[in-house]
Amino acid sequence: MKPRGSNLLIATILVMTVSSSNALAGNILTPERMNAIEKLGQLTGIGLFCGHHDAAIPLKEVVIEVADKHHMDEATRAKLGNAYHSTRDKAFNSGKQGDYECPKLQQFQSEALLAKLNVSQAF
Repeated sequence: MKPRGSNLLIATILVMTVSSSNALAGNILTPERMNAIEKLGQLTGIGLFCGHHDAAIPLKEVVIEVADKHHMDEATRAKLGNAYHSTRDKAFNSGKQGDYECPKLQQFQSEALLAKLNVSQAF
């Protein structure tokens, strides 16, 4: 979920402040950020499960993009990467088609791109 109005300004100031130090490591996985990560992880897992490999947005790219944007150290990058991969693997390893309805490719691509955008905005 994207912060709105003054919350967005506050979030931006906080991120800029903590990213200039290594303090971000302790605050990186807020509930809002975890929700965004979880949605992208689930969509990517569903995409892999449904065979939409080309449409699934690689989580590694998103992790690197966010980490580079905030100059995160290796420990913080690892923490962020683990959060992405655990949600992706959880969705992928469920192995039950009934749990997730395989989306149409065009719909899936749109949802995955939106999820990626939501992650970028959450950080």
